[in-house]
Amino acid sequence: MQSTYTKSPKTYRKIVYFSAVILLFICCLLGITYLFYKLSLTSSNELQYEQLQKKCTTIDERISHEFQDYLSSSLDRPVLSVNIFSTFFSSTDSDSSYFQKIRIDLLDHYWLKQDILNDIILFRISDDSFVSATRAGYSLASTYDYAYSSVNYADLHELVALEPFTSPTLYITANSRLYYVFPVYQQTQANQSKYFGFAALYINPTTFFDTENNIATDNRGTFLILKDNDVIFIKGENVLSEKAILNTVNDFREEQADNSMQLPRLRNFVSTKYSFYYTTSESNNLTFLYYEPTILLSDLLFDFENDLTKMYWIAIIILAALFVTLLLQKIFFSNHNRSSKHNRLNERDEKTSEYYIFKSTIDLLYGNISPHSLNDTLCNILNIKQPDKYTSCIIIEPEPLAILKMTPEQKSAFMSEIAESVRMHSEVTTDTNFAVINYPQYKVTCVVNSNNFLPETLAYNILEHLKSVYNNCGFNVFCSTPSILISDLQRNYSILNDNLKYSYIYNYNNLFTQETLERFEAADTIIEPSLGPKIRQHFRDHNFDELVRYIDELPAILREKAPAYARVYDHYRSIIFTMASYCNTNYSEYPYKDIPPSDLMTQFESIDETSAFLVDFINSLKTAALSDEKKQGETISKKFIDRIIEYIDEHINDVSLNGVAEHFSVSVAHLSRVFKESVGINFSDYVAEKKLLKAVELLLDDTNYNISDIAKILGYNTPAYFSRKFKERFELTPAMYRKQYKTDTK
Repeated sequence: MQSTYTKSPKTYRKIVYFSAVILLFICCLLGITYLFYKLSLTSSNELQYEQLQKKCTTIDERISHEFQDYLSSSLDRPVLSVNIFSTFFSSTDSDSSYFQKIRIDLLDHYWLKQDILNDIILFRISDDSFVSATRAGYSLASTYDYAYSSVNYADLHELVALEPFTSPTLYITANSRLYYVFPVYQQTQANQSKYFGFAALYINPTTFFDTENNIATDNRGTFLILKDNDVIFIKGENVLSEKAILNTVNDFREEQADNSMQLPRLRNFVSTKYSFYYTTSESNNLTFLYYEPTILLSDLLFDFENDLTKMYWIAIIILAALFVTLLLQKIFFSNHNRSSKHNRLNERDEKTSEYYIFKSTIDLLYGNISPHSLNDTLCNILNIKQPDKYTSCIIIEPEPLAILKMTPEQKSAFMSEIAESVRMHSEVTTDTNFAVINYPQYKVTCVVNSNNFLPETLAYNILEHLKSVYNNCGFNVFCSTPSILISDLQRNYSILNDNLKYSYIYNYNNLFTQETLERFEAADTIIEPSLGPKIRQHFRDHNFDELVRYIDELPAILREKAPAYARVYDHYRSIIFTMASYCNTNYSEYPYKDIPPSDLMTQFESIDETSAFLVDFINSLKTAALSDEKKQGETISKKFIDRIIEYIDEHINDVSLNGVAEHFSVSVAHLSRVFKESVGINFSDYVAEKKLLKAVELLLDDTNYNISDIAKILGYNTPAYFSRKFKERFELTPAMYRKQYKTDTK
């Protein structure tokens, strides 16, 4: 018998229903894709142009701040007063020692901006003299023989040939070097401007224009800055030819008829279409251009860093979920349940991973955890269900000199080894929860949670263990006060981290508690009120041995007095500056003559190193050559300089240059010159510094003068002016300084 199979009407209905659902799904998919693609194009155009405008504004502001304001404050206004640069332009001195002094000061300015500058040049038109921070030579005429071997000299000749400049401007030389040229004028009595010369900043475009406000964040596009038709900065890997770029820029310039937002210009190059965005900086005559391959449909589908792509796939998933629900409801829910279970397992595994614990610890210590999640975060870090009553932290800092010569890989391995050693061998009770984190910047951080275990005991055990294992490396261990509130842990950690600086005073293999550190910071001990006169007297008497003895015993004295770190740092800073000032006046040659005192302060890891350096420095002065003036005997004016300084200290509240000159029966000009030569700084700068140091004494004095009283006592016109000058010197307002160094001790 022959058998046949005939599809039932029910089967046909299922096929039709299934086909209709699939067709509807495809239509919806195409509609959503088209909609999001159009949105992506529009959003990208607006965003890129917005970012380009923001980039232009950022560069203009940076040029104004880093170049125009900087040079204006350093060169323009001081021409009317007294400034090392203004003296260069107004002076006719061509002595090499004078130029060397100018160059040293210029080099200090260059070091502050060496990340964005290659050189700083001052050119004086009166005698064609110039000073460069990085190149030798002081006469323009002497450089012509070397014009082709030194790019700076060739550029200088070109700049000189163009002057006088009428206003600050960016200029690109024939050698494609970018300069910011600032002309220096002075208003004469006839209401005319006298041209002195110019200052030129040799800019490093690679670092200066590479601001944080980057456009090509996804490596798709290329960002350029042009000066006239020269490309001075480029960032990006997708680089077109210079001819293609200039043609596009010229087209933009021709069509720039209004100030409305420019729509992107589309161009085909080879087989790729590019979108160009253009804007200009009128103030600096710069052109900003950004271009990238035009967004394709594939970019929308697979660029998961794009928010629209994420929204697109969310819409597709929702659409797919809706249609799958209509077709396979039971299967969908089954798969959904299995997927949810799998996600929960992955989440649990992630929370137990080392990275999760590390990140959670950092967020907890820096206060990046919401208050309602603190408990759970601490439990995850310590792998416990419920935290105990008290929580504290411990920071382990290795001695920097021990790891200085290690490679980054060796340092990382060494820190991991320390963390593992502390984790395995720390003696903690069974009821103490303990976690060790290998924190960045070569520190190890421990989190301790217990009902009754003292963290000082654990910190002491850790220090003793490390001392017994690592003979060639010292450690300092910093322990916080136990806190009941987990939210206080972040404050305690911040106190420990901010006071790691006390390793500079006490060296290593020490245990510091939070209470000890807070007591150090609150100490108002004045180390040596008459330090400067004492050191100068030892020098005048050539009593080097007594000075060496004082410096050699100083670390032990400081540790016994336990002053605040800022007091110790300022004390050593005063010693170095006093010695440098005396040597500049009295010695023709001496060690470290060409190194600024501020740079010397950054070379030492402890006060023992600093004292050892000072002892060697003083001993070397025994054989140093005295200046000709010292050999011949001091002039009458210089013999009285110490009496003048004592007079200033006694009358600091109302002292003036005219008053001192009248008291000692000398002319104002002569007193100003002799004082600068002997002390190393201007009379007004010396008085300003002494007033601020006296202000510190009054702020910390038990008389509790208010800010207005102190300003009046020291002869300031207004309390506001006093507060501003105080903050410029100490980076704190008088009230904040008093609160930090005195109020906390109550």
